[in-house]
Amino acid sequence: MDPRMDIGYGDSVTKLHYAKSDTVNVLTHTNSAEHTSTKSNKADMAKRNTGVQDEDLAYDTMEGGALWDIFRRRDVPNLIKYFNNHLAEFKHADCSAVDQLKIGTPQCDAAGIKTWTFRQKLGDAVFVPAGCPNQVRNLKSCTKVEVNFVSPESVSECIRLQHELRMFPDNHRAKEDMLNIGKMMINALDQAVVDVSSGRENDGGLAKKELLQVVEQCYPDTIQRVQIRSKPMWQLILKELHLLIKCFVETSMDELTKYQLTKLQEDFNEFENLGFNLSWAQKKLDLVQKIRFGNEPLLQEIMALEESLKSSKQKFVEMKKQFEEAREKLEKTISNYDSVADARNNKARELAEARKFGDGHDGQLGFNMLPG
Repeated sequence: MDPRMDIGYGDSVTKLHYAKSDTVNVLTHTNSAEHTSTKSNKADMAKRNTGVQDEDLAYDTMEGGALWDIFRRRDVPNLIKYFNNHLAEFKHADCSAVDQLKIGTPQCDAAGIKTWTFRQKLGDAVFVPAGCPNQVRNLKSCTKVEVNFVSPESVSECIRLQHELRMFPDNHRAKEDMLNIGKMMINALDQAVVDVSSGRENDGGLAKKELLQVVEQCYPDTIQRVQIRSKPMWQLILKELHLLIKCFVETSMDELTKYQLTKLQEDFNEFENLGFNLSWAQKKLDLVQKIRFGNEPLLQEIMALEESLKSSKQKFVEMKKQFEEAREKLEKTISNYDSVADARNNKARELAEARKFGDGHDGQLGFNMLPG
């Protein structure tokens, strides 16, 4: 939303309020000259008459141009209750409404309210989330620039505040500047779809596109949370991500050094800070670190299994050797058995023939066939 100027004399107060959107306030100019208008003098007299103690009024010599008091969203009901119970104490329109609610004071603790009080210096930017009550006192004459915007974290609060505004009468001045959060969400979603589509269609090389598509198919959460835009910066980010994933995929686990492992983890952390979900790669790196460089029970179990494997392999070799020797002996025994069996069978046949022809058989076919 368009910026606006906020110009005020020293000791002027922006009363306690909250905006229906996020706000950033930048202090662009200060002037230490004391404002001596009739209104200011009346305000000082009123503060003295009411007994209000304001140590922050020495704005000529103090550092900083404005004093801020910011409250949490959830403390709004407690603030309303506090003001209803102490309404008579605020007797002058220019008095600070929250002087008694400084952090750590008994009034603050009793009311269950937490406040952030700080001084805004020249050039400082103060971010106030939507729905957070705040009050500003100019310690010097100040010129500020203020811009309203809607962050993703405050969308739900902006919707709630918009519903509250609908309860006001139509002629209420709070309805003069409508936020139209619904239209903003639709336009933001439409632009996000356009940016994502154009960002992924930018010419960055076929290999890069294919690799990123494979990563997105295998690990769909990798790029899901990232708002990729069609800007040169995002083209460079995607190019660096492509190089990192390519290096990760092509690196051998056995050849990975501890320095390379640490460097990969740091690079993946940087991309995760941008919104990429690279937990799948981090898990693999953690596993490699435990196996190769860590003193973990898993590594000890693997080492014990390796020792057991060596012992089992040695026994296997010995048993295999004994088995080969036994097989050779068995083959020799079988051969000897066959030879003995053949010899025995031959002798048995000779014995049978001898018994059939008698002891006088001379080996002639005509034996014992002719007389005399």
